[in-house]
Amino acid sequence: RQSDFTALRYGGVNIVICSLYPLEKGFCRTKYGTGDLIDDGLNLVTGLGKNRINFIQDLSNGYFDDLKKEYDFLIACDGIETIIDGKKVVYKLVSSFSEILRLEDQISNDTYLIHVIPSFEGAHSLYTNFADIGKDTDQIRTDVFNNLTAVKAWQFVPPFVTFAHHFYNGFCGHAPSLTDGIVKIFTNQEYMLNSPMTNFGKALLHRLLDNKDGKRILIDVKHMSEQSRDEYYDILDKEYAGENIPIIASHAAVRGNDENAGLFLNEEINFRDTDIVRIGKSAGLFGIQLDKRRIASGAEIKGFERYLIRRKVLYHAAELVWRQIQYVAELLDKNGFFAWSVQCLGSDNDGIVNPIDGIWTSEDFPDLEDYLLMHAHNYVTSDMQKLKVDANKKIDEEEIIDRFMGNNVYSFLQKNMK
Repeated sequence: RQSDFTALRYGGVNIVICSLYPLEKGFCRTKYGTGDLIDDGLNLVTGLGKNRINFIQDLSNGYFDDLKKEYDFLIACDGIETIIDGKKVVYKLVSSFSEILRLEDQISNDTYLIHVIPSFEGAHSLYTNFADIGKDTDQIRTDVFNNLTAVKAWQFVPPFVTFAHHFYNGFCGHAPSLTDGIVKIFTNQEYMLNSPMTNFGKALLHRLLDNKDGKRILIDVKHMSEQSRDEYYDILDKEYAGENIPIIASHAAVRGNDENAGLFLNEEINFRDTDIVRIGKSAGLFGIQLDKRRIASGAEIKGFERYLIRRKVLYHAAELVWRQIQYVAELLDKNGFFAWSVQCLGSDNDGIVNPIDGIWTSEDFPDLEDYLLMHAHNYVTSDMQKLKVDANKKIDEEEIIDRFMGNNVYSFLQKNMK
């Protein structure tokens, strides 16, 4: 329920990137095998249902069929009106920024419209057969590339996809992400962890970035290993030097540096300063995720959890998010870039295990916005002048937070979703 359409309506969300995700088999094929006891435990934790768990465990099927079914499921309710608290609400899938504008002009005043843009998390989604993962033959390449061609022929082509996810996909290495105790006990993501890109992965990357007929699909670098990310940047520098291809981290957090080591989570799943500068230089997006496990160090989260009064919880929850916004801004300013254009709301809602207390669902976004304004105001009135680039200091707190809550994504889509 973190981002169902009711929560989105109450939270004032008008545009959402909806990430499709064929669940990886590594979550249901545990270290301890399969069987009724294992399945009962998995069902208790996930709520998937035993039939679905058995389907995922079956090695004879792959992922692409699941991806298509999720896409078809989104389309099935496209344009169907429902009533929430006496007001009509409808979502519409969109394929271009001009379509967003057209729908905004057409919608009646008594209807709340949510624009839905599909994406998908993990290039494993393009495999027809699970057994093909990790292999590289002409037939397997043909099958994967044909599936990508089918995606690019969709009515609603994803503007970007997340290249890696929790388990090895045969294309690139993945960063450690399953760090929670109970998940780590049952799952194993060690195979090919932190490995480089493969030749197959580089070939797929080029197919995604191919912009014939305007169907380029950008790369979301979240979950990629550090080495794979660096190889991707090198490919952009050497093979796409004449183009400015935006780099996206869709649901991310900063790693911090020696000056603030106690504030942020210094783990590989979070992003280095070099990553953030690359994103800023490329006019990309840095989506700040609302996951308590990622957004701050363990000590900071422990200190935050002592607050019980709601206004204090919300104030300090927003502070965790503001620190991310401020860190990115000051880093970009230090490197001579505009400081406030890449940070955006990359909630990871419906992918979160531990949301930040007080910001449980998308319904809580208005509270987050209000409390972020307090922190932005304090920064503008006390610390803004330490920035070096003049343009970075000529901005007020409302514009900073408006950019974060939506305007930066809106501008990005205007430029990149033709």
